[in-house]
Amino acid sequence: MDTQLNSPVTNNQEMTVKDWLITYVILFFSSLIPLLPIVILLYWAFSENTVLCKKNWAKASLIFYLIIAVLALLFFFTIGASMMAGMEGLQQPM
Repeated sequence: MDTQLNSPVTNNQEMTVKDWLITYVILFFSSLIPLLPIVILLYWAFSENTVLCKKNWAKASLIFYLIIAVLALLFFFTIGASMMAGMEGLQQPM
């Protein structure tokens, strides 16, 4: 009998294609609820019973999302500031 099936999850197991597909399906359907994918990624990144490769992938995804969020905020603040500066020249004296 295969003892690997009955053993608890170890952090250095490999994930199969089926495991990755399930992971992406969970993230896809959880994205219908705001912030739920972030919570799921946080759980996978810092849980003790998550496979090591999924844990590292979740950490990398969180870092990537953080970088994208910072860049988006910088972009919107830059556009907003330039629009505000451009509107100051449009004001007519009364």
